[in-house]
Amino acid sequence: MGNSGAKILITTTDLQERVDKVRRNLPRLKEILTVDGDKFKTLLAKSSDDLKITETNAEDPAFMLYTSGTTGKPKGIVHVHKAILHEQKTAQLALDIKDTDIYWCTADPGWVTGIAYEILGTWSIRKITVKIF
Repeated sequence: MGNSGAKILITTTDLQERVDKVRRNLPRLKEILTVDGDKFKTLLAKSSDDLKITETNAEDPAFMLYTSGTTGKPKGIVHVHKAILHEQKTAQLALDIKDTDIYWCTADPGWVTGIAYEILGTWSIRKITVKIF
């Protein structure tokens, strides 16, 4: 969290307890929003059904993943919006996901493979993904 410079954290109340222990070390963190909390429910109830899309460029940051830290401290790697287009093409061409398919990716979503194939690739082509925990 400190490395990312995140201003908001979206989590659960169970995991918020971990953040509370180190919150003083996160000066940029302004808000913690728990998806199972009342504030989140209130925000959803007040939200519009009309989605306002913000324009982005291909090289704008989209998300950050962390290395495993096998050779030192884990490092945050910024992935740009263009990467999502590549994941989309992978889902279409390499994974060959068809219109009637339901996709099951065995990779953990905490790994780049899980993010790339389970979430970004399939969702960007409007396909169903199943995750079994």
